[in-house]
Amino acid sequence: MRNTRKFKYPGIFLLTGFAFLLLMAGACNSKKEKGGDADRLQKEVEAIHDETMAKIGALRYYQDTLGTLLRAMNTDSTGSSAEEAETFTMTLSVLNEADDAMMDWMRNYNPGNAEMSREERLKYLQSEKNKILEVQDKMDSAISRAESLLKKSN
Repeated sequence: MRNTRKFKYPGIFLLTGFAFLLLMAGACNSKKEKGGDADRLQKEVEAIHDETMAKIGALRYYQDTLGTLLRAMNTDSTGSSAEEAETFTMTLSVLNEADDAMMDWMRNYNPGNAEMSREERLKYLQSEKNKILEVQDKMDSAISRAESLLKKSN
């Protein structure tokens, strides 16, 4: 005897299976997105760092140049005023602070702490983004200030 029982709604199994697959795919995607937020933020932080670090050569050039000119002012009586020497000293100090800020940020940056929860990691990375943006502003400002000073003094 064959089972000739017919289902009233034969497509229901197909629809239920399809709905289940959609739910599972959505759950997997939401997990990827959650981890993706932190990963995306980490990449953003590191991109800002890389962009800023590319300027370290210019910053160090101005540190060396201003340091050399300042030493020459102090040992040579070329008619440099105390005010001019003070301007060079202050600009050199700003360059050194920007350099130190970058080195401190790099020394303290640790995105791979496995003990952090997702929320802690996001909070940490947002804080680090703010810090590296401050470092970037300091470096840009210091370089601009040094460039301007050297143009005036020539």
